[in-house]
Amino acid sequence: MFSELNLSSIVRCAHNEITLLNSYYKLATRSNACKMRNYSTLITITMNDLMKEKLAVKVNANSETGEIWTLRNITDKNTKEKRTVGVIMLSQVAFNSSGIGGLSKKTAFKTYEQDVMDLLGDMVDGQTFPIPGKLVIEETLKPYTRKDGSTQEPKRKGKNGDIITYQGSPVYRNTEFTTDMNAQDVLLRETKASVPATEDANDAPF
Repeated sequence: MFSELNLSSIVRCAHNEITLLNSYYKLATRSNACKMRNYSTLITITMNDLMKEKLAVKVNANSETGEIWTLRNITDKNTKEKRTVGVIMLSQVAFNSSGIGGLSKKTAFKTYEQDVMDLLGDMVDGQTFPIPGKLVIEETLKPYTRKDGSTQEPKRKGKNGDIITYQGSPVYRNTEFTTDMNAQDVLLRETKASVPATEDANDAPF
């Protein structure tokens, strides 16, 4: 038979053990909840990283030579100094907000001096472009003139479609690489196709 004192001590010990077990349970529950939140955060971060990677500017090799850089010799207009520069093809997948939402691909050609090519080092087809930035479309009514004297072809409906016009004038589309992440596309709304089509407007400078 337990004495009243011993029974009281046993009850107190049992109560303390139950309290301690409850504390362990709450701590374990909070720990598991933290782990779940950490897992959720990790998944979110991973998904965001994958999205950023998919939407990043990519390097594209020259389809004819397989090389990343297409070298060109130019002459400075002021000093008459001759030097070699490199042209690189860049592309980026972007969200298309007009009409039904979807994805569209932008392509641009960027020319760099030799020191920039040296700084960027070796690159491979499909990799993310090392310089942070984005491709931005600018539509204008003024075409550019190439070095050979030919004029830029206007934008059209599809590859062989009618030329797109704005306020009666043909629209010319240029895509540029910029490091300004706040830069936005400048698009001219189509009025009607009034000029007969001849050939594709998106021609490479190679």
